[in-house]
Amino acid sequence: MNFEDFLQWNNINLKYENLAGYVKGFAYYNGYEYLVIINSRCSYIQQQETLVHEMIHIFENHFSCSKGYEEKCEKEVNYFIRELQTNYIW
Repeated sequence: MNFEDFLQWNNINLKYENLAGYVKGFAYYNGYEYLVIINSRCSYIQQQETLVHEMIHIFENHFSCSKGYEEKCEKEVNYFIRELQTNYIW
């Protein structure tokens, strides 16, 4: 299975767009599919890091969290990223 198949299998639509310079990317669920938008102005490394960040939000089901839990979700994503950086080649 290649990455495009993986995205399709998990109902994720990935797009690269010119966004404001400070926005690295974002993800949301529109009721049908997950949309991940990555800033095409960012470096390749930053795009990859942002993609990993947004994918963790999707697979940890952060889109069903109640309002007020955004900070907790971000901390959880940062924890997983630190684990990846510590235990795997980044």
